[in-house]
Amino acid sequence: MVEEVFKNLVDQFSDPFTCLRELVQNAMDAGTEQIDIRTSYLSDPGGVCLEIRDFGEGMNRDIIDGKLTRLFSSDKENDLTKIGKFGIGFVSVFSLKPELVTVDTGRDGEYWRIAFDGGTDFQLFQLHQPIEGTSVKLYKLLAWEDLEEFEERARSTVARWCRHSHIELSFNSERVNKPLEVESVCKVNVKDPLGLFNVGLTNQFPAPFGFYNSGLTLTEGQQEELPGVTFKVLSNHLEHTLTRDAVIKDDSYKKVMKKLVEIVDNQLFDQLCSQMQQTDPTARDKTAEVAGSYLRHRYSDLSSAQLKQPFIKDVFGNPVSLKALERCAKDETRFFATNRQTALAERATREDIPVLPVELGSPTAELLSSLFEVPVVTLEKNLAVSRIVERPPGLRAIEADMRSLLKRGRIYVSSVVAVEYPDSIAPPDSAPCTFALGADRLVRRFRRGFWGTKYILPQHLLLDIHHPLVRKALSRAEQPAGRRLATYALCKSALLNDGIAPSTENRLLKTILERG
Repeated sequence: MVEEVFKNLVDQFSDPFTCLRELVQNAMDAGTEQIDIRTSYLSDPGGVCLEIRDFGEGMNRDIIDGKLTRLFSSDKENDLTKIGKFGIGFVSVFSLKPELVTVDTGRDGEYWRIAFDGGTDFQLFQLHQPIEGTSVKLYKLLAWEDLEEFEERARSTVARWCRHSHIELSFNSERVNKPLEVESVCKVNVKDPLGLFNVGLTNQFPAPFGFYNSGLTLTEGQQEELPGVTFKVLSNHLEHTLTRDAVIKDDSYKKVMKKLVEIVDNQLFDQLCSQMQQTDPTARDKTAEVAGSYLRHRYSDLSSAQLKQPFIKDVFGNPVSLKALERCAKDETRFFATNRQTALAERATREDIPVLPVELGSPTAELLSSLFEVPVVTLEKNLAVSRIVERPPGLRAIEADMRSLLKRGRIYVSSVVAVEYPDSIAPPDSAPCTFALGADRLVRRFRRGFWGTKYILPQHLLLDIHHPLVRKALSRAEQPAGRRLATYALCKSALLNDGIAPSTENRLLKTILERG
């Protein structure tokens, strides 16, 4: 019966090298601050010696008889400082099919060697040489040419399962354990009574995660429950299953997950906002690269306070919230970007239009575009502040005719003025004539359908004095023979830019023809 149970326990370990995880776990539970794992080759009879040495509490005769050599015996139950719960960890060493296993240990002035023949049979020897801690040695027949593969499998197993152990862990004098960190440019570390939470943003899907107890891996993998979030959780409240391949999803696990979600919703969001406000565009872009999935999936769940807190800085260093960005996307149907602190940028800012110091096509621009579904455009090509200039002779000659002709098209303007746009960069398809509420207002050069908005205030028609069409038309208007054509060309240009209706165009054409 014992032999059958023993065989079943050994066979449950699909990877025999996971016995190293079990031995490291036992050593940590013994209170050691250091574990050394070494391999050596024995030319006679031709095999490898694998040694796991710790400097914690050793074992006396009572412990050896009552714990080590008795299957399923454990004194770790209900002790959150120890993660071995089933008392079967030592049995795992036999999954490597060793010819011999020795355990040298000592406690309370007793020093012992237990020699196992590869199964349940063992011999106990009392030693007279003092021993600190415990040393487990496995002897296995192995050809010399297979030693390198054996060592690599052993080392990689220790690195996988014990990489975040809090004690110094080495394999053939090389440090194996590393700090608990996720790979992310935007992350938080939260220490809580439930454990240590390392949480960051990622653009990987599914996202990497890991659960650990005392630095030993309980499970690692990829998850979809928290999109855009990678995490590692170290908690003594988490326990592994009997087969050591998963986390037991009990009440403690649920509490840990609840805390994790809380961190994702709050501390991680705060950290994202902090990093997005960096003035260094390269650093900000690196954060933006990993923030898309997280923000898209969480945006609808953000609180009112979170939407109002600073998210990014404008070109003048003023904080801009997600709420302000949302309003701009709705009202302006785009975001405006520039790296220059110009009068135009200042004017837009005064009118509560965010002007962002981002490069078109940059990760930050792509993040904002994808989140709010609007483009990021160059400020100077899309907004302008007009400055009235002296009316040229041609405009004085046809202003009244232009207003009269527009009136026939049921479009009423109080004035037609010549303007220039000092801080604006006219795009190739810029409008020569633009309707506006006033000559001193912020002009949306992209806006169409101005007259469909049914403004009550008197309207103005602004002629860009530097536009080739305007200059040519006003030059023609200086001659009586060219005034009618210049009037029609400028009026139609204004309406084309605003989205002329066929009926309006017909009325204008009919009027100009009737005037002969």
